Amino acid sequence: MNRYRFLTSGRWVGLMLTALIVVVTCILLGMWQWGRYEHKRDLVAQFDRAYNAPTIPLADVVAEGVSIDGTREWRPVELTGQWTGEQILIRNRAVGGKNAYRVVAVLQTPGINVVVDRGWLPVEETAPTPPPLPSGQVSFVGRLRPPEPADSRGITQGQAHAINPNQLGQGALLNGYVQVTDGLDGLRGYPTPERDLGPHLSYAFQWWVFALGAVVGLVILARREAAENAGRIAPRPKRASLEREEDALLDSQL
Repeated sequence: MNRYRFLTSGRWVGLMLTALIVVVTCILLGMWQWGRYEHKRDLVAQFDRAYNAPTIPLADVVAEGVSIDGTREWRPVELTGQWTGEQILIRNRAVGGKNAYRVVAVLQTPGINVVVDRGWLPVEETAPTPPPLPSGQVSFVGRLRPPEPADSRGITQGQAHAINPNQLGQGALLNGYVQVTDGLDGLRGYPTPERDLGPHLSYAFQWWVFALGAVVGLVILARREAAENAGRIAPRPKRASLEREEDALLDSQL
């Protein structure tokens, strides 16, 4: 091991410390990206379970509580009731890459009122007029969504900026809303949400490869220097600038 005694020199101690910092940093960044991947994977799995679950009556959901949390989001439910009040346009919403107005209204069901996202209309020069609400009892299937944060602007001229039941409805309200995927009464429907996990998994492996590369590079450099010191391989040629400096030094001495 005497051939590796140079590893205790100040230069090599500095190189090894730098490599250690690089390796630890890359490993931690890889773990961070892996954690983000796992989080998205769990969200997608939860989405799949809810989205593909069998349709249940809204009454079964209400019996478990009137708040829609993340574990119940996207669950399909069947609603039966009567429309009440006026329709409200939710402004500045993108659907499939297009600017849109979402159209919401309140449905009176037995024991509870529900804010329903009935579908969407494209943005025009003026606010579009949604198709009228049907009279009498209606039945349809929608998907549970959690409430959006309340917007301080409230409702102005039949338009709002957030689907928040406390701002849009009255009476005993479901703390969330129902989105009709296929659209109702001529309104446009919503595409299936994307399930992309993002690039986090590949980024994690890239960081770990960088960490391994730093270790391999340091080992190769150490082995080469040991071989040079032992005379097994020719020393690397000096840079031209160093050769010129040596020539200038010799000339001055002569």
